[in-house]
Amino acid sequence: MLIKILIYTFLLIITDLFPQWNQVTLPIYTHYGGVYFFNREVGWICGNGGTLFKTNDGGLNWEIRTAGTNLDLIKIKFANDRIGWIVGQNGLILKTTDGGNSWIQKVSNTTADIISLSVVDSLYLWASTFTGAFVLHSTDGGETWTVQKRFNFNYLRVSFVSRNVGYVAGHSDPPIVARQVYKTTDGGKTWNFIHYDGSQSLDIFFIDENYGWLTGTYVLMTTNGGNNWIVNPLVPNSGYSSKVFILKHGVGWVTTYSGGVRIFYTSDSGQNWMEQYNSGPLYSTGFKEIFFVDSAYGWAVGNSGMAFYTLNGGGIVKVDENGFSENAKDYCLYQNYPNPFNPSTMISWHSPVSGWQTLKIYDILGNEIETVVDEFREAGRYEVEFNAVETRSGVSLPSGVYLYKLSIGNFYKIKKMLYLR
Repeated sequence: MLIKILIYTFLLIITDLFPQWNQVTLPIYTHYGGVYFFNREVGWICGNGGTLFKTNDGGLNWEIRTAGTNLDLIKIKFANDRIGWIVGQNGLILKTTDGGNSWIQKVSNTTADIISLSVVDSLYLWASTFTGAFVLHSTDGGETWTVQKRFNFNYLRVSFVSRNVGYVAGHSDPPIVARQVYKTTDGGKTWNFIHYDGSQSLDIFFIDENYGWLTGTYVLMTTNGGNNWIVNPLVPNSGYSSKVFILKHGVGWVTTYSGGVRIFYTSDSGQNWMEQYNSGPLYSTGFKEIFFVDSAYGWAVGNSGMAFYTLNGGGIVKVDENGFSENAKDYCLYQNYPNPFNPSTMISWHSPVSGWQTLKIYDILGNEIETVVDEFREAGRYEVEFNAVETRSGVSLPSGVYLYKLSIGNFYKIKKMLYLR
């Protein structure tokens, strides 16, 4: 049986019966640091070793772009569809004025890794460093940069909401780990201390001069420009909160790591959190950035080839530590792990009803490779191993992208996986 390529392509990008966060395989497997989308079609992802991708069709296809460097690319931001910047390892700053067709390196005046970039408009930008405690500033669109401020703590993240108002957060090293937050109302000429606690500082995000979130050991929120902070813990044992994206007042996402990578969502400023994704043992390090175009369309990228998208705001289906849905009425086919894999990978699914269950493997052209499961099974959770070297036909498969399809009655779901020999 052949699966038509166009039908498969459509299935990959539409919201399926039980959508949440869907993993994609990018052309180069590495650690990804930054993601930015103009709209639902045009977006960028950057990563280690000068890795840079662009999509013009909502992530269905990713083009490898040349950044002109082998240094790690940590963050990417744009002011409009022509002008953008990349910051990264060893003080790297790149700028494009032609929509990313070419990138020109600029002098940053630091050799420290730049881990945060805040773009107010096409002229005013701020960046901050992992070590060295530098806040960098440009008023000419990133052509020239000055060291505007040096703090007495590291791991700085910066968030500006206008040419005048901005925030910076970081923390000191052991034995005394302490988060500090500063605010400026004059474009960084002076900075005022506004908060101190015993947490790590992993991200800061403000959407206006009053409303912002901090992540670290726990999540902090303010509605009055940092004068007061409210602790809004996630769920017990959720790990460190790391990256954050606020869509509007009260609505946002937070990622965590330690004991499994997770994504949480709130619509009431953290009074209640819904867990949308849990990697379980699949990943041990976290997302490096989460980004939303609107309330439905978002991306999250991170270490070890993590690249996920959602078409429905991440959904509200909670997934437990083993990667299974807690909602017993759901049919679910989960992403295989590990992915990429060599030579074997585990494929898991959940069926809310008893019935004939079929799991088949196809190549990217839709040619059937192997039937892994074809039998009656009771309702419940199942996991099987697929070995690309020891197939039932005795054929050792070449490297490439493969599809696996689960069929149970009228329900079916297709996912893709990457085999690297």
